[in-house]
Amino acid sequence: MTMTHESKPLIEYYPARDSQREPLGAPIDEITVLEDRAQVRRIARPRLQEGHHKLFIEDVSPIIQDVSLRARVTDGRGEVADIKIQRAMKSKKAYHPKEIRELEEEIEATQRQWQKLTDDQARITRRAEKLKTIITLSTQEIPEDVAWGDDRSEEWSDSLEKLFETHRKLVEQVCTLQGELTQTREHYDLLQQKRALIDRPDQKFVAWIELDVIVNSESSLTIEIDYVTPNAMWRPVHNARLDGDVLTFTSKAALWQNTGEDWNDVQLIFSTAQSSLGTEPPLLHDDVLNAQRKQEETTVEMREVAIQQASVDGGSSAQSTPPGAQNTGVDLQGVDDGGDIQNLRAPQRVDIPSDGEANFIDIFEFKALSEVERLLVAELTPYVVLRAVQRNTSKLPVLAGPVELLLQGGPIGWTKTLFVAPGERFELGFGPDESLRAVRDSHLKSQDIDPHDKWTHKTTMIQLFLSNLSTTDQQIVVKERVPVSEIEKVKVFLLKNKTTEGYVLDDDGIVVWNINLPAHTQQTISMEWRLSMAPDVQTSA
Repeated sequence: MTMTHESKPLIEYYPARDSQREPLGAPIDEITVLEDRAQVRRIARPRLQEGHHKLFIEDVSPIIQDVSLRARVTDGRGEVADIKIQRAMKSKKAYHPKEIRELEEEIEATQRQWQKLTDDQARITRRAEKLKTIITLSTQEIPEDVAWGDDRSEEWSDSLEKLFETHRKLVEQVCTLQGELTQTREHYDLLQQKRALIDRPDQKFVAWIELDVIVNSESSLTIEIDYVTPNAMWRPVHNARLDGDVLTFTSKAALWQNTGEDWNDVQLIFSTAQSSLGTEPPLLHDDVLNAQRKQEETTVEMREVAIQQASVDGGSSAQSTPPGAQNTGVDLQGVDDGGDIQNLRAPQRVDIPSDGEANFIDIFEFKALSEVERLLVAELTPYVVLRAVQRNTSKLPVLAGPVELLLQGGPIGWTKTLFVAPGERFELGFGPDESLRAVRDSHLKSQDIDPHDKWTHKTTMIQLFLSNLSTTDQQIVVKERVPVSEIEKVKVFLLKNKTTEGYVLDDDGIVVWNINLPAHTQQTISMEWRLSMAPDVQTSA
């Protein structure tokens, strides 16, 4: 059926717009995207006559923060006397009498067709049920006739075959009618939807900016209009590609915006400023000190202290994921700029539609030589992982965020990094090496009390079994740890004569070996350490 339109759409605004105002072309020029909002700058360059001009800018975001709306003349002889935002419901409705009449006639015809098919299906279904009853009764009477000596096999066979054939045809007709009923119902629902769309007006919540400009003499003006809108956010996302010992690191911005206005050919600036945090000082509370009697016994407890760092040089930043530990998804944490506000400018102008979808914009890229090594921290993971240590050679910092890892031309997973300043060294883990295997065994070897000083001594044994399944020799950095005591009544000793030679022990209790594992060989690394506690020391659960 061909649809025709006899009238043009009628567009109305509720409340009505000021018809005395003239449109002003002011496209979006620059967007500063913050953590949870965006600051928009529009620029208009009109040439106006001397006098008072009432202008408006249409198709702006209806969720603008009214108090943030500002306008100023940056070039030309004039000034902005007043500016405000107006909002209305834009209603568009078209009346098509002929189309409605034809559509309603088709709906009625479809209803009649559906009713006819329903009646035919019910009638044929009843005939099929009766015929089924006749076949059932006939098959029940045949054994009785045979028992009385009445054998008419050929006659019965012909009759039953005709009955079965007629029943099959009736069932086929019922199935065919059911298919036609389904199609008719779908067509009827589609016609009803078309009818509802014709009756419903097309409504949209819109906004426009009204401004009054006073011009002292005819001239060309440059007017800047600034405002802030929510429903926009960004987070840093990175990409790290390792080719041999060269790392290509790309820093990107993941941007979402559903502000109600499309950003076409705009300059993006990604800011780490957090204006929503405010500047109120913290509340002060009394710090009460209490005296208590010194305990005769000392209670100690073992605790895990994570030594986290993104800076290999020992900076204050940290890496929250151990090298090689792969995340199953992307965790978009808050923007962390290391305490120094950053304003990162996109190198090219872009188009960002207002659809709420993710957009990825490259910010900067750098290449760096990496110190690549295979690292085994068996206490955390039984895999030998590929670790790359490099320097941020760009002039911009690497912000905290997820990092997509690419190796040998393909993605291998995700990890995280925290803030890395320009020129600072940082490390990334590129997943396990499948040709290297490791098994770790740790157990309490002995526990005894010295009969003379009553000190308790516990000896723990750790063994690592390494295997190289590849055809080449492999260099592996193996790390283990021993506890570090903070009090004099608890001492920890590494038993050197029970530990594989060639290790280095640092102040944090990290024991490091540099192992050369030939192809198709195995090697065992052993380590023992002793924990000694004074008699008055109790360990908590």
